[in-house]
Amino acid sequence: MEFIVTSRDEIEEGIIVRTPYIVISISDTDAQPAKLIKGAGFVDAIYLHFDDTDPDYSFGRSPMTEEQANEIWNFVQGHESNVGTIVCHCLAGMSRSPAVAIALAEALYEDTVYFKETFNFNKHVYEMMKIATVS
Repeated sequence: MEFIVTSRDEIEEGIIVRTPYIVISISDTDAQPAKLIKGAGFVDAIYLHFDDTDPDYSFGRSPMTEEQANEIWNFVQGHESNVGTIVCHCLAGMSRSPAVAIALAEALYEDTVYFKETFNFNKHVYEMMKIATVS
């Protein structure tokens, strides 16, 4: 399985994916969902709204919930056999989406070195996804 982590701007401009793919679209709680340009291999998308924060330091913002993590994992499991790529995006593509990608890659026994070395991923999102993928 291949993983692509990208920003909202990039996903709205359109990206090239060479295999059938699904999109995990993460927006801030006060933002409209991203407008995806669906390429030839597009299979499905899930849209979620949560902020780049964690419960200990949320200051009125909404962190990812366990239910949202479960939604993502169920979505991925439902499409795992018919896609070759999982595209994860959030606003900047630097915190929430890499956290989701890392946890999913670990659950699917894929390499995570690049993502862990490249991104300062959201630890709360990662932990929520880890709980979901082992349940």
